[in-house]
Amino acid sequence: MKAKFTTEEIMNSLDGIQRAEPTPFLYTRIHARLHRNEDSTVFAIFRYITKPSFVMAVVMLIILVNGFIMYNRIEMQQNQEDMSQTIAAEYGRQNAINPYELNEAP
Repeated sequence: MKAKFTTEEIMNSLDGIQRAEPTPFLYTRIHARLHRNEDSTVFAIFRYITKPSFVMAVVMLIILVNGFIMYNRIEMQQNQEDMSQTIAAEYGRQNAINPYELNEAP
């Protein structure tokens, strides 16, 4: 199989090559587009919420709210247990006759 072009022809084809030049004001347009995206409100919000101080404040708030909810739930369970015992004791006093006892007379 014979090569279509010789090595010499291929090397000579690179003689007239020039460096590619960008269109005028390309860098200015790229710079303007980058700054336009920075000025948007979404980018400003994203930049603010990714700050470590904001993240730590949110984490601490979540931990405090979680602790508050757990404390109230434990206190509420203790109150319900106390209330159920009180209700059971009152019910037992009001119904002195137990219908399930066979030895008691009605």
